[in-house]
Amino acid sequence: MQTRRQERIEDALATNDRMMIIETGCTLEELKNACPNNSFIRDVCDKGMNGIVLSLKQLEALGKSYERQMGRDRANEEYKKTATEVPSGRQEVVGEVLSVKWKDNHFGGAFKALVRTSDYKVYGTVPSSLVRDCDGDPSTLVGSTIRFTATLTPKEVGFGFYSRPTKAVEV
Repeated sequence: MQTRRQERIEDALATNDRMMIIETGCTLEELKNACPNNSFIRDVCDKGMNGIVLSLKQLEALGKSYERQMGRDRANEEYKKTATEVPSGRQEVVGEVLSVKWKDNHFGGAFKALVRTSDYKVYGTVPSSLVRDCDGDPSTLVGSTIRFTATLTPKEVGFGFYSRPTKAVEV
């Protein structure tokens, strides 16, 4: 049995109406403008607006991606309401590791982490002692709580950068 959403998507494909309003209530152009930082949505919308007929799977993925993006935007707005200014200077940071990724640079590269404390988020290099403790794979730290001392630099309310982390331990 088909859902109402699938029927609307199939109608759009059958009539080759690439600007038809899909389940989100937006045209492709409105979707693209509503999510300027989402490269997937921008790319699929550009293809649809340039005359390429989007498949059923592409339209479904576009709708799901839009819904996820709106959820992230709402969560980010809620976070900004409760976030405080990141303190400046050398501070102790205790927080949950939200993500870890490898970033290449002129010196080879380093693992970078986003850490959420109770009041703000900070981004910077994963302390080398934690990389050693994780046998070179700090992605295992995601979800765990760590404590370290670092130099904090605020960027905006609720977000900043940290550098020169020391005395790092997994709590």
